Amino acid sequence: MHIRPYILENHGVYPKRFLEDGQFFGVRKTTHDNLDQRLVAEVDRESDLTAYSGYAAMELWADDDDIPTGARIEILFSDRKGIAALLYDHPKISDAFIEWVFCTSPVDALTEWKRKVRWPLMETSRGPVDIIGDAHQ
Repeated sequence: MHIRPYILENHGVYPKRFLEDGQFFGVRKTTHDNLDQRLVAEVDRESDLTAYSGYAAMELWADDDDIPTGARIEILFSDRKGIAALLYDHPKISDAFIEWVFCTSPVDALTEWKRKVRWPLMETSRGPVDIIGDAHQ
């Protein structure tokens, strides 16, 4: 996934190599034991969330949805508060980083996260434009 440079800079993270464009598929529920403990610690330290569910997804190449990019995203979502913390880790960046979004579901959390951090291929006066196949939205 192409990440906005200022997002990486704000977290003190830098790309080690060029980041390919990808999409996340298959957000699945997981146990807290299977999540990166940095995400769990961030939620414990930065919020008053007491009930939250863990989710994870892998990133696949945008051009070929059978090939993983090596990136993963982990989500801690609170249905009661409508907020989620998302940890993005990619082997081509120096470290993982965590962003918070307001959302209504884990899938919505991923959508809001992408809206917040993704560097679109094109940006117009009406906002970012993602190129998908032969069409754009």
